[in-house]
Amino acid sequence: MLLNVLLTGTLMVSQTQPEVIKHININPYEIPHNVVGNIMVEFDIDTHGGIDRIKVINSPDVGLIPIVHKAVEKMKFSPALQGGVPVKVRYKLPILIK
Repeated sequence: MLLNVLLTGTLMVSQTQPEVIKHININPYEIPHNVVGNIMVEFDIDTHGGIDRIKVINSPDVGLIPIVHKAVEKMKFSPALQGGVPVKVRYKLPILIK
C-alpha cells in the first residue's frame, strides 16, 4: 500500500528541448581574416520560438560579436515544451569558426 502511494504521488512532467528550424548562417567573407576559435552565445527562446536577449559570452575576436549577433537574430526554433505547454528557456549555443 505504501509503495502504491509513493508511485502515484510522483508527478512526471515531460520536457522537450527547443529544436532549430532555421540554422545559423554566417557569410565567411564577413569573418575577419585569420580568426579561428570558439564563440559561445547565450539567448532566450520564447514560447513562440523567437530569439531574445542575445549575449555573446566568449569570442576570439571582438569583430565577430556584431556578426554573430546578427546571425543569431535570424535563427528560428521550435519552443521548448514542459508538460505539453510551450515555455521560455535560456539557451547556450557554441559556434566554431575555422
